[in-house]
Amino acid sequence: MTFAEQMTHLLQSIQHLAYPAILPLSEWQIAAEGSENLWQTVTIPATWGGYDQTIWWQRHITLPPAWRSPKIALRMDIPEGLVFLNHQPYCGIDTHHQEVLLPPGLEPELYIQIQAYSGRKPEPNQCQFSELVTIDPVAEKLYTWLEHLWSVSESNDWIKASLLRWIDTIDDTEIDMAKWLETLQDFLRAHTVAPATPHIHLIGHSHIDVVWLWTHQETRRKVGRTFSTALHLMREFPEFCFCQSQAQLYAYCKQDYPELYRQIQNQVQAGRWQVEGAVWVEPDGNLISGESWVRQLVYGQRFFQQEFGVTCRVLWLPDTFGYQGNLPQLLKQAGIDYFFTTKLNWNDTQEFPYDSFWWQGIDGTRVLAHQPPVGLEGLLGIPDLEKTGQHYTQREVAPVVLQTFGYGDGGGGVTRQHLHLYALVQPLRFPFPSHISSPLAFFQNLAKYGENLPVWQGELYLEKHRGTYTTHSRVKQLHRQAEREFYITELLATYAWLQGYSYPEAQLEQSWRLLLLQQFHDILPGTFISDAYPQILTDFEQILANLWTLRQDMVNCWQSGPITPGVWTIWNSIHALDNAYIVLPIPRSVVESSENPLILQVNGQVIPHQILTDESSIPSLYPEHHVPECVHILGQIPHLPAHSFTEIHLAPASTTAGLSLSPYSPHLQHLENECLRLTLDANGNLQELWDKRLQRNLLAANQLGAEIKLFLDRPQQWEAWDIDADYAQHESPPLELTNAQVIEQGVLRQGIAFHYEVQRENGLHCRIKKSLYLYREAPFVECFIEVDLTCNSYAPWIMKLLFPLALVCEQATFDIPFGMIQRHTGNPAQFEVPALTWADLSNSDWGVSIVSRDKYGFSVSRNQIGLTLLRVAHYPHPQEPWHLTDTAITDTGVHQFCCRLYPHPGTVQAAAIAHQAREFLYPPLPFPGRLAARMTPLVTIDAANLILATVKKATDARGIVLRIYEAYGQPTSAMIAPQIPAQAIWECDLHEQPRHCLSQGTPFRLDFSPFGVKTLLLIPG
Repeated sequence: MTFAEQMTHLLQSIQHLAYPAILPLSEWQIAAEGSENLWQTVTIPATWGGYDQTIWWQRHITLPPAWRSPKIALRMDIPEGLVFLNHQPYCGIDTHHQEVLLPPGLEPELYIQIQAYSGRKPEPNQCQFSELVTIDPVAEKLYTWLEHLWSVSESNDWIKASLLRWIDTIDDTEIDMAKWLETLQDFLRAHTVAPATPHIHLIGHSHIDVVWLWTHQETRRKVGRTFSTALHLMREFPEFCFCQSQAQLYAYCKQDYPELYRQIQNQVQAGRWQVEGAVWVEPDGNLISGESWVRQLVYGQRFFQQEFGVTCRVLWLPDTFGYQGNLPQLLKQAGIDYFFTTKLNWNDTQEFPYDSFWWQGIDGTRVLAHQPPVGLEGLLGIPDLEKTGQHYTQREVAPVVLQTFGYGDGGGGVTRQHLHLYALVQPLRFPFPSHISSPLAFFQNLAKYGENLPVWQGELYLEKHRGTYTTHSRVKQLHRQAEREFYITELLATYAWLQGYSYPEAQLEQSWRLLLLQQFHDILPGTFISDAYPQILTDFEQILANLWTLRQDMVNCWQSGPITPGVWTIWNSIHALDNAYIVLPIPRSVVESSENPLILQVNGQVIPHQILTDESSIPSLYPEHHVPECVHILGQIPHLPAHSFTEIHLAPASTTAGLSLSPYSPHLQHLENECLRLTLDANGNLQELWDKRLQRNLLAANQLGAEIKLFLDRPQQWEAWDIDADYAQHESPPLELTNAQVIEQGVLRQGIAFHYEVQRENGLHCRIKKSLYLYREAPFVECFIEVDLTCNSYAPWIMKLLFPLALVCEQATFDIPFGMIQRHTGNPAQFEVPALTWADLSNSDWGVSIVSRDKYGFSVSRNQIGLTLLRVAHYPHPQEPWHLTDTAITDTGVHQFCCRLYPHPGTVQAAAIAHQAREFLYPPLPFPGRLAARMTPLVTIDAANLILATVKKATDARGIVLRIYEAYGQPTSAMIAPQIPAQAIWECDLHEQPRHCLSQGTPFRLDFSPFGVKTLLLIPG
């Protein structure tokens, strides 16, 4: 017999001996979830289920009297499900866990139920086998070892030689499994070479995407399956430990499977279940604000501390699509020293050079970082161990490396086979020494070699998945709006608390947790299946409704009597504003019935205003401005103090009242104000952008600006995720203009609109409206774009707004959480990059910024700055995203978005672009009527480069939290003066734990490093 024939014969014999007794379970009762009173009987093999169906299986079992084996298992062909034993959730079952070991000492009568999920394939499932078996543990282990060793023997000569010698000693007429197992180990050990470095820390794990190719509901069930399987293995294998991240998953388990949750708490106390990660969910790393990062860390850490008594030291983000450059600072301030990922190995242009390294943020803070050679779902077999050891780049200077093992995404995590193979390799210590460990133990070991490790500065940009900055425009808009509303609501609630009203801590935390869930790295990036979309929209609607209700409750408390018609209270939620623009909704009947012209007054002074036309876009972010049966008045207020309420009155004018401002006279090829002059061609694109301050045209010669361009966008992999580098080579013909009109020509704002109809042979059909506005005395161009995709059939395209400029820059600057970052404009891998709100292209003399209200994708070259507006892509297929796509397409419907182009003299710092962006994102907010409350800033700060980003009541103290950051990379010593009576002001960590006292209520000086973030706790007097 050949070697292959001998191995096949042996494996068949041993597999038969591994199951000494078999009890077929040929009949089951099944019923669809929700219809458990409609049971039907099926016979194995059985056809069951269908697309996205949960089917319950049940039957009573009587064990044969002769079965006294300590190991009895249910074997069944179920793709994914949870086994209930005598009505209690017991263990997961799936394609990787087809055997469920039953507990010893069973009563002879059993009741088994299975909550079985059919998946999202269109055809029904086939259950091919169902049986109870007794297990011979020695034969089972020998079979697992031999099967694995044979599978890798052709690429490992020492293994093949060991097997050949072993087979020659086997006498299959006298079966002695224990002796065979011992002999096999002896022959393998004889060929073992000296242990090599590195030492591998093995982490049992299961990565569970909160939403991806399934919905929230299915994730909750995946938690039950995977967590119960891990607990099940802990009972059988004393050496096994399991690691799981994401507080949200534990919260689901606590709600849905309380008995499993209690078992997890016990195993955490025993040190066998490792809680790591530190965040509420594993969020997207590019698109969330600095304050959202703080809340991810704070709410995640607080949950783990309260529920398990654990303080996480590792940020566990294996699957996120890039990491912004100020994250190390936030980690350190949250008590986190270590960072783990696997995603940088996905780079498509340049290989990331390190596996172990110091990650240094833009402020200089460092955390110890690691990404293992084997990806997120390694296996406990010789090939993966060899890959980990051989491909680890720092093995000579830091001889420890991490490897996870276990099936993820609902695959149930670690298997019994994994742990049998662990027992195989341990005595051999080959190919590299390894042991089951924990993330914290690994990093503490790695830190011993820290002085030998390289340093990576700035962001960890993933050269992949660049389409995630844009896919699903609506989700990203709602997310940006929710982040803004949290800032506004918490600020208002803090002032209300100072005036004696209760602070809605519980409601805010509940809403924050719901928003943190939406920041998961397949929700916010838009890489989820179409079935998940309705729940995501519902969650965002709930978040915003909660915040608007809280805000309205506070305003109602401050309302001084009935709402007076024609009176508003304007609230400025940010720094002091000059020449601030406000928008007021006025009942159409009031405007039409007035015999005299209307005027607006602030503090008895008439301010300029104009009534906006029905064709014009409302330059606002807030829903109060979009009031039915109203017209909108645009007004300009000379000055609004920081954090202030200002009353504004609408009244009929006397014959001599009012301001004598001349209205602008725009036409379709020309817009001009005190700062800028725009010249446009017949198709609505800029031919000239003349800056009167600089006395020059800012556009590149013979090129057009503010042009909307469409490009074919058909990535080779993962359509919802990726943009390929060659997309710019596939430009569509220019848009065809169908109509142009002047839509505003008042004293404060002038505007023109251009309408385009796009209908191409590749299926693209949409209507586009581009409106350009100039405001009196304002040095920016506002661009409002509306895209109607309701009639669009699938066409893979990407839409961009581009500005070629008359300068050449080697670097561009971008807004990131609590800071900014520079990127080389010539980097071929960074043809599409993320930014929170703005991007800038500048030299020392002048530059241009684009500030976006709700877009995150930018494309910047040495002389062109562009904003990515939309992508049309298929949804991910619910089974396999690489090769297949869903038939449904993303981003259908009507889209509206707004951006501003800010030309500026000098640098980004001189132009204070971060402050300009805040003014765009947080315009003054009008409340109807007169409010009794009055506001002043809680503190004044004399440094113009600092931004007060957050104001909230402290969670566990009678104080106010102020989060301040340096925005432009300039070291600063700032004088900070309390404006309310204060007992003390403390500097804190992100968890609001005081570090040291800064002041007893008097003004004090505080030093900020470049991009430094500081959290202060103000205790009111």
